[in-house]
Amino acid sequence: MAGKTISAIGVKQILYGDELSTAPSYATLETAFTDFKEVPNVHQGTYEYTEEDGTITEYKDELTGQTYRSTFEPGSQSLNWTIGAYDFQTKADFMGGAVLETDKGWSRGNAGEQRYKCVVAVTNDDVAIIFPKANIIGRGASTDGAVGISITATPLKVSTSIASEYWFDATGKNLKGA
Repeated sequence: MAGKTISAIGVKQILYGDELSTAPSYATLETAFTDFKEVPNVHQGTYEYTEEDGTITEYKDELTGQTYRSTFEPGSQSLNWTIGAYDFQTKADFMGGAVLETDKGWSRGNAGEQRYKCVVAVTNDDVAIIFPKANIIGRGASTDGAVGISITATPLKVSTSIASEYWFDATGKNLKGA
């Protein structure tokens, strides 16, 4: 029997926190992310899920011109969005650096600083997309006359027992952060 038909439309909630050390499950959706922070704002029209096309390399037999084997390298996935209104702690969470004087300022960290977080995006039709460990790239970006924080979250392999990406039907589930 087929489950719920989904389209994964838009986004209504994004949570982030420490990378996961165990695989998420349908049963743990409401409790696994209670220590996570919630993204305060997603600027209009900036949220997207992307998956690049993969690359096929064909090897031909020079005698016949026929392909006799090929290799396939899958494309990368990512969640992308821009935060349009934020505090200095959120800026540091996604761009690195440090919060200054109890959230009175921010200073940039070292170039190339790596940040890894678990990211959970819940779509408008209640699909929870989970990257248990994501490489987070945050940068300042112009958004309609303001400076937002543009985020790219790319899933990474955690272990042989935890997949790099999960999708769950979260209908009726209340995912909440701290």
